Amino acid sequence: MKIRNSAKRVLMEGGPMMLTRCVGQRGEWFCFPGDGQELSETLAEAAARDLYEETGARVTDGDMICVLEWHDTAHHTHAVEIYFRANLQTGAKPGMGADPDDG
Repeated sequence: MKIRNSAKRVLMEGGPMMLTRCVGQRGEWFCFPGDGQELSETLAEAAARDLYEETGARVTDGDMICVLEWHDTAHHTHAVEIYFRANLQTGAKPGMGADPDDG
């Protein structure tokens, strides 16, 4: 079983929360934007990078909110998701980024 760290951003802008729509063999679900941690980047950097790739928006760093740990038996993965609070940088407007996830 492999271990996969993933970092997510929770935008706290006082309006609707930004979620990513996912579709797969198990159906449809929604999750916070984020991605797996790459070598040499911090968890906070991984979360900010993926949010920018998916939405084109830059965010300010916020505190860690929580950690979610679970076993993905279908992919033989021990998943560790770390969630960070974030706010959009002044003037940032989320939309479709240059590298959105499929689905």
